[in-house]
Amino acid sequence: MYHKINSFTFKKLIPIALIFLVAHQVHAERLPAHDAVALQAKESITGNVTDQDGSAVEGAKVTVVETGETVTTDASGNFTVSAAIGQTLSVSYDGYAAQMVKISGPVVSISLKSKKGATSIEEVTLVGYGSQKNLILQEPSAS
Repeated sequence: MYHKINSFTFKKLIPIALIFLVAHQVHAERLPAHDAVALQAKESITGNVTDQDGSAVEGAKVTVVETGETVTTDASGNFTVSAAIGQTLSVSYDGYAAQMVKISGPVVSISLKSKKGATSIEEVTLVGYGSQKNLILQEPSAS
């Protein structure tokens, strides 16, 4: 009797398990290509950020585009971030053009370019300092 109850329950679960497996396969086929990269094993990616003169850039923001993980560079321009090979790093720092770099190995070297030629300004704030002497002039009146 006990054996019949277990086999009956097992027979009920087979169609449910098949439906789950088919649904999972359909979902996996619909994943965009960049999600497949995100599913890869993450590893420690190290790198160095320099400017066009080769000087280290301290405080540059390095972000893994696919995951949003962000780190900043140290005084020597070095950084370490957890990412998978094939993902993209976005590197930005004030005064330099932002740069996108595809991770091709465990060590990444990035050279930022200056924004000296940039001329677009979205907002300007003017602040003025000064003084002015107000004079009150009165005309003589006869009474």
